[in-house]
This record gives sequence, structure tokens and C-alpha cells, in this order.
Amino acid sequence: MSIGTGKVVLRLPGIKTLKDKRNLMRRISAFLKKNYELSLVEINTEDVASISVLELTRAAHSRMMAMSTLNKAIDAIEDNFDCLVVGREVKVLEV
Repeated sequence: MSIGTGKVVLRLPGIKTLKDKRNLMRRISAFLKKNYELSLVEINTEDVASISVLELTRAAHSRMMAMSTLNKAIDAIEDNFDCLVVGREVKVLEV
């Protein structure tokens, strides 16, 4: 069994208020949970409207599946939402 973790830095060009950011983060969270079965949390940037750092986690049967799912999910964020991925880091731990 493998545990994939990913850290994603998002730039949110159209977001001006924290309320707008929270709404966008809720939509991204629901989308990722529904389509990729990921757990996620926002870290270190809760009080900054224009940047978000997300930590993603996914359990999988193989290393390749975990890495593939996380990379596809990160790409889907940029494809489906008004934000830019400016940083990404994906790691897989074998359990």
C-alpha cells in the first residue's frame, strides 16, 4: 500500500476577499474529494486572499497509482478553476 502526499501552491488572481477565497476552496475541496477521493487541507495561508497552499493525501494500492492520481488532481485544479498552480511537490510513501 502507498500513501501519496502533495503540496500545491495556488495563485488566485481573481480573488479579492477572504470570503471569495473560502468559497473557491470549498468548491475545489468538493471537486477533489468527489473526483479523486483525496483528503486535503489548506496550510499557512488562511489569512492571505491571493495565495493558497493545499496539502493533498491519497491512499492507493501502488506507488504509480498514488503519484498519477495526485498529479492528475493538481492538473485538474488549474483546468477547472480560476487559479494558477505556481508550485507543486508530490511524494509517495510505501506502507
